[in-house]
Amino acid sequence: MADEDDRAEIIVGAIALVVSCVALLLTTLQVLQTYFASATGYARCGPKVMGDWAKSTRRILRPYELRFEVQFETPVIFLAHPNNNRGPVPDEPIWYIDGTPKSRNETRSLLPDEQKQNDDKLSRKKRIQDNERASWVVLLAALQQMEHDSEQWQSRFYTARPGNTKPQKFAERTLAVAVQKKVKSWDTMPAAMTKPYATTTMCHLIELASVLGLHWREFSRCENRYRAEGNGFILTGSVVNELGLVFTFQKTARTLFEEERVIPNEAVKQFCFGVVPTIFGEPEDETEDVFRYPFDVPQSLAAIKLGSSREVADTLTVMGCNTNTVDYLLKDHQKMGHLFPVAFEILGMLSRTLHGHGSGFRMLPNPTTYRWDKKSFSLWKLLEAFEDRLEQDDNITNTDQIQKIKRSLEHISKARGPELPLRTELTVPLMDTLHDALDSTDKYLTGGPREFFVLGILRSHFHVLLRHLNDAKERENFDALNSLGLEDKQGRLMEIYFDTIRKEVVKKTPQRMPTLYRPQTGNVVMPVPHTADSTTGPAGFQGGHASADSDSITSLVRKQSGFTEKNREDQLNDIWCSFVFRMLCWLLLHDFHKEDIQLPKSELLGSRLPVYIV
Repeated sequence: MADEDDRAEIIVGAIALVVSCVALLLTTLQVLQTYFASATGYARCGPKVMGDWAKSTRRILRPYELRFEVQFETPVIFLAHPNNNRGPVPDEPIWYIDGTPKSRNETRSLLPDEQKQNDDKLSRKKRIQDNERASWVVLLAALQQMEHDSEQWQSRFYTARPGNTKPQKFAERTLAVAVQKKVKSWDTMPAAMTKPYATTTMCHLIELASVLGLHWREFSRCENRYRAEGNGFILTGSVVNELGLVFTFQKTARTLFEEERVIPNEAVKQFCFGVVPTIFGEPEDETEDVFRYPFDVPQSLAAIKLGSSREVADTLTVMGCNTNTVDYLLKDHQKMGHLFPVAFEILGMLSRTLHGHGSGFRMLPNPTTYRWDKKSFSLWKLLEAFEDRLEQDDNITNTDQIQKIKRSLEHISKARGPELPLRTELTVPLMDTLHDALDSTDKYLTGGPREFFVLGILRSHFHVLLRHLNDAKERENFDALNSLGLEDKQGRLMEIYFDTIRKEVVKKTPQRMPTLYRPQTGNVVMPVPHTADSTTGPAGFQGGHASADSDSITSLVRKQSGFTEKNREDQLNDIWCSFVFRMLCWLLLHDFHKEDIQLPKSELLGSRLPVYIV
């Protein structure tokens, strides 16, 4: 009996031990589950959401708080020079997106081939958008694809008709997209956010949109509504409580990064905001106050604003145009173009050349509020008409500068080739020839003692042009352009320019150079040349406004013009012809998307307002 009782006790004890162990195990599992459940957000930082960025997600035990903290890495995206070694995140490496396998591994992005496979699937059958993945993962893949595809196209384009200069290597460019990693904690995530987000700034986001070929359809800071579309992408933005401006990037259709790719030049960053660096500014000006945030009314022609009618009017004021000329931009129902808007004429005459030697890229963000539509005219026919007038006009003396322009025209014609169907096709040699012509013209227009008269011709040209476009008694010539066929428009426009505009511009340009003021900024402020219809005051006034106080004037400089009465008209003709020739060459060498127009936002140039991409 005793043995049976002992066996019973052993069995009962064993059962109790098993039950206790099971209970202990369950309790342990429950405690562990509680600990792991405290790792809030871990499931939202997985590969389905973050792609390869999920590999950096980890739980950090906080024993004193009896919980796990979730930490993850997300990108900080910005645009900079490829040789820049300073980023917004201290002590973190900077990865530049160049489309290579190394760059794709560093930025943990999709391969371009994988992206193309997704495009093929999208074109073959309808698919529901995958909303699980963070949109900044798609953005990084798109940027890698842009660099990969455009580099391949550039190689094919150059090989087809090689030039004397090879395209710039990636490190030789002045603009690239850069990425840094930033460690974040889910503890600091706002309650309204359910996915990790990438970080950038307002100015860099606007620049990214332009680089990828998106055009802003809505940009309302009053209502906090933002939407950009283009090249198969949509970018939308709104305000999220406790965080700020949040944007979503989506791929909706097939994308193309070839000849439509934006020129990788740092000046593109200004074009995105309607600000244009000009031939009268030096590259080092971009590091000075002229481009610092916020970009206010320009004080010189080193940079101009074209993003709205008001800004174009401000630019004309800086040129020294009188009140009547400026009012044409500010009044309703005024005519602001002939074959194309006058804003593009300002752009072509003044903008710095952004094209790179040996490159096939020529696309730029449109800095004007006008649409660039080339269907109703031909720039090549305009250039041919300009060449004909230069040869036939008896009032144009064959000076050294006119001979240089004629030689440039000969080189351009030779680069175009003899075959008529191909004479509108751009090649590397042709684009480099246009670039060389611009460089030669810029050297003349920005050289030495003629600077005052260059600006005088510029001011008079737009004064006369806008008056002839809008004055009821003088606009007949331009109104008649609308009734002409495509073959005749270009020749007629050049006829008006040479026979009417040029003569009046040369006549109204000042006879002598007044004293110039040199403010502390170092930029020479040009007084308005005195003419019969200039609304200027005494010396020291510009555009009807008083000059700077005497405290801000460091010196008075009297420059010799180098002109005599004998050659005055010839030199003024040289300047005017150089401006028109430069405008045509610049517009041929650069291009804008027909759907791209500028929405006013120049005050955001350089803005470091944080924005987030989910």
